Amino acid sequence: MLHACGGELEVSSAPPPGGTAQAGAGGAAGNPGGGAPNAGGGGVQGKPGTFCGLTSAAPVPAGLTVPAGFCARRYSASDATTPLVPRVIRIAPNGDVFITAPGRSTAGGAQGGKGAILVFPDDDHDGRADAELVFAAGGGPFDGTECADLDENPDDTNCIHGLAIHQDHIYYTRWSDVRRVPYKAGDRKATAKSELVATVGMGSNSVDVAYYRFTHTIDVTKAGQMFVSRGRFDSFACEDEESVRGALLGFSLNGPLPTTAKTVADGFRNPMYLRCDSFDVCYANELTGDSWQNIGGREKLVRIPTNKVENYGYPCCVAPNLSASPGADCSKVEAELVAYPLGDTPFGLAFAPSTWPAPYNGAIFVAKHGTNGAWENSDVVYIKTDPATGAPASGENPFTNGFGRGEGTINGRATDVAFHPDGRMFVIDDTSGLIFWVAPLELALPKGW
Repeated sequence: MLHACGGELEVSSAPPPGGTAQAGAGGAAGNPGGGAPNAGGGGVQGKPGTFCGLTSAAPVPAGLTVPAGFCARRYSASDATTPLVPRVIRIAPNGDVFITAPGRSTAGGAQGGKGAILVFPDDDHDGRADAELVFAAGGGPFDGTECADLDENPDDTNCIHGLAIHQDHIYYTRWSDVRRVPYKAGDRKATAKSELVATVGMGSNSVDVAYYRFTHTIDVTKAGQMFVSRGRFDSFACEDEESVRGALLGFSLNGPLPTTAKTVADGFRNPMYLRCDSFDVCYANELTGDSWQNIGGREKLVRIPTNKVENYGYPCCVAPNLSASPGADCSKVEAELVAYPLGDTPFGLAFAPSTWPAPYNGAIFVAKHGTNGAWENSDVVYIKTDPATGAPASGENPFTNGFGRGEGTINGRATDVAFHPDGRMFVIDDTSGLIFWVAPLELALPKGW
């Protein structure tokens, strides 16, 4: 049985990211991608004055490729700038790259993170991170204490996961709360203690610890509505109390804080990663029942509702009128917008700018974590959208190639994606620690570079 997110510790055999560039890895000059220009190699060299033409940019691992018309470069170009367990990436308006790295090991086996918000600047504009800086951290090294107990210390960040930058604060999640610290453009160190923003309905009793996951994510609309995911572990009991544990919750940042997040959709197993687009519409990737291979199970992209509480069926129903439990009424279950193969484990998602070339402009890009153990089908894919509404207009389409455990790959797992204000797409891998960026060949360098 393939599990989307569970399992024992997995150890990557990827080469050290700071190692010498290999033949075919994509380098700083010529066409070191190992093929004809625009043949899809990540190392295809662009023209001077473009991101792909940066001769100082670092090569990606040899097995990683992107489509014709794009290049890929490694941002974590040395061991010193390669974080352990990068799980969520956000990019500040000034271009600084922020990442959360939980100290608590993840269900997929990644471990050893600093339990911190990290920031990776590129002040010398060479396409590589200058350093790994700790923006916020607290609580000391992770010692195996349950996240629910660590939450008793408001400064502890070992169970950090979700991250959002909104106006003058950086927001992050822990076991059962959302917190924030002040932020202004250019800050690379938190200037004040965190404050509680909202709780997400998970207690510290043994039942809650057994049921829930600490890996929430968050995002916020331009109007100030914040959404947060709440995932749970597997259940085979079709009961009302089971259907409400896995949920998407919301609250307003404009009202009194702290507050309690309220359910906007439930019937989920683990809608872990969510993100809001430029239309102020928010989406989440749901990781559904691991054992549903023979009853039509699939992972799901869903739209987060704003005007009613919706139910997506777990653990009673796979989909509308498709039961996972004898006698379950699935007639009122909501349908997904896009289905992914069960076990492909869609994680982070982001929305391409309109300046990207067709058919990628405005598309939803998704980092798929792949199957547990084998890491099969881990890559970045894209979903075409309606340019008038941003709504999905296709199923998934391949974009990158080269993640996984196979010979000649980077032996990693795509985890999250984010678009930089300058138009590049950044991708992180929580297993090898790789941070890399992808750019269209014609994407020009900003003024001043």
